[in-house]
Amino acid sequence: MFFAAAGNGISKDHADWANAYFTMKDGARPAKAVAEQLGILTPPPSAAPRINNARFFGVRPGHPILWRVPVSGERPMRFSASGIHAGAKLDASTGFVTGAVTKRGKYKISFSADSKTIVLMVSAAAK
Repeated sequence: MFFAAAGNGISKDHADWANAYFTMKDGARPAKAVAEQLGILTPPPSAAPRINNARFFGVRPGHPILWRVPVSGERPMRFSASGIHAGAKLDASTGFVTGAVTKRGKYKISFSADSKTIVLMVSAAAK
């Protein structure tokens, strides 16, 4: 590998990695780079519903909405909403919200997935 100093401190120094290789002394071999796999350390998700999302969601009046309630847990699961705008609708079996908001404003909507509920603020900005 070739390194070249640009002569201005550490700025703009260059190294050419093309065709790079390593030479070891006395027949030495590189140490094993990968440790033995320990297994998956992340716990499995709970069967109980858990809604995971931001508390705010933005839309533009008159533009289509396609949003899914982000929930983990065992399916099938039933979804419901209160405070949803008249131009939008929630599919109770999939959790998809479709439709459009007709005028600007801020809407407070409560979404539920089986026994879990979140409150989401939807802001409809100017067109």
